[in-house]
Order: sequence, then C-alpha cells, then structure tokens
Amino acid sequence: MSLRLLPKLAIWINLVLLIFMALFAYINLESLKKLLLEEAVTYADKLGDTVIRATQHQMLYDDRGRTQEIIEEIGKEKGIGNIRLMDKTGTIICSTQPQEIGTLLDKKDEACNMCHVTGNPAIHASSMNRSRQFTRHDGKQLLGLAKAIYNDEKCHTASCHFHPADIKVLGVLDVTIPLDHMNEQLATYRGTTIAITLLLMGLISLFLTIFIQQLVNQPVQQLVRHTEKLARGEMDGTVSLAPAMSWVIWLTASTG
Repeated sequence: MSLRLLPKLAIWINLVLLIFMALFAYINLESLKKLLLEEAVTYADKLGDTVIRATQHQMLYDDRGRTQEIIEEIGKEKGIGNIRLMDKTGTIICSTQPQEIGTLLDKKDEACNMCHVTGNPAIHASSMNRSRQFTRHDGKQLLGLAKAIYNDEKCHTASCHFHPADIKVLGVLDVTIPLDHMNEQLATYRGTTIAITLLLMGLISLFLTIFIQQLVNQPVQQLVRHTEKLARGEMDGTVSLAPAMSWVIWLTASTG
C-alpha cells in the first residue's frame, strides 16, 4: 500500500499545489510589474517636469547652448538613460547624445507615433499613453516618455523669443530611463516565489508521508499480520487500532 498510496497522494497534491501557486505567482507578478511600471512612468514624468522647469528660462531666450549644458548635467544622474529636446518640426535641438542633435525624426518614430498615431496629433495624453518600452541594441530594456512643451503666456508674450498664441505645442521633451531596477525586483520576487513553492511542496510531501505511514500504513499492516495469524488458526492475538484507523473502518462499514 505504501508503494501505491503515498506516491499517488504526493504527486496529485503537489500537482494541484503547483498549479495554484503558479497561477497565484503569475497574477501577483503581473500586478507587481504593472505597479513598478506605473512608478517608473511617474518618475520619468517628474523627470521631464524637472528638465522643463530647469531649462525654461534658457528656452525663453532661445539659449540652446546653455539648455544643452543643463540637459547634459541632468543626464549624468544615475538612473537616466537619455534626454532629448525636439522642436515642433521633430528636429532634435538638444540631447545628452550630441551626435543626434540636428536629426529630424519621422512621425513614425517610437518617440512620436504615440501622439501621431492618427492624422491629428494628440495635444494632451496621459503619462501611460505617452510612455513606451523598448529594448536597445545591446539588450538593455528602457522606458521612454514624451512630454509636450506647451505654449504658455510667457512664451507668446516674450519680446525676445516670440511664438504666436495659436500654436499649442512648441516642442517635445523625450526622456528614457533604464528598467534594470524593475527587472531586478521582478527577478527577486520570481525567485522567492519559486523557493516558497518548492518548500511548501516538500513540507506537504513530508507531512503526507508521516501521516499515511503512522495513521494508515502501519495499522493496515498490523491488520494484515493478524489476519494471516487467524488464517493459520492462531486465535490468541489482539489488534490495537489507532483512533484514526478505527474511524476509517467505521466509516467504511457504515457506507458499505
């Protein structure tokens, strides 16, 4: 019996446990990924606000040299991939990668197509809709977010750098940040979940083995030995059953 009952119970219970734990881990992992991604988008959005505020005075006076210096200084901070500033035509005028300054981006570019997905560009969009995930040529995963620079009163009333009031968007600030920290957290959570699942499976298997061996297998073997004695005509033996085994026999008799 021990060669049949124990393996079957252990396999089926561990299989059920594995399925439920895998489903539970998948749901939790996706929820955690969504939460961490939202935090990364919020960070990128605040980073964009910081860059715009830091360069607002220089942009009002069209001081591209000083704007470039500020962007380069901010881009040196840890956790920042790339920062680039584009005018309304899509030309990069400032960037932490100086070699791309002057490049004209197509509307189908990953930094532009989120707002230019239709014929009429979206003037206002949520931060999640303005974000994108992509993998660089070296395999590094990044999160990008485009942030419009709107034409406020300071811009279209400035005598030094005039913009017509009917122009809504003057340019776009595009920031990218690495997703290394998010991926590390997900990997840690995934490893912890796998370890907990294996530990639970091991503990349950051990508990089942002890339970069946002590409360089922040993009493059954005792009954078999006494039955063999009775078959040989030995009537002087006594059988002491564990409470659990007595309950099993009573249940079998009452249902049979």
